[in-house]
Amino acid sequence: MNKERRVEREAKAIVEKTLENELEHADKEGGVVYRSTDERHAVEVTRITDGRKRAGRDALKVSRRARSSEGELRTCGRIIE
Repeated sequence: MNKERRVEREAKAIVEKTLENELEHADKEGGVVYRSTDERHAVEVTRITDGRKRAGRDALKVSRRARSSEGELRTCGRIIE
């Protein structure tokens, strides 16, 4: 499992407050960083560098292959630090 970075925890707090929904760390093998507990929201936090852009795209590919929830995903955001 990938460790949460400080900026990820800060972004999580902002998104949780805005959406009024709890997020859980989901970046186990390069997927999105956070998913809401009801699996309707996903958040990716990334830096602006060529390598990180590639990592973000790779995370999206992994997430697309991951199991999907029964509910409809309402939002998927990317936070760029």
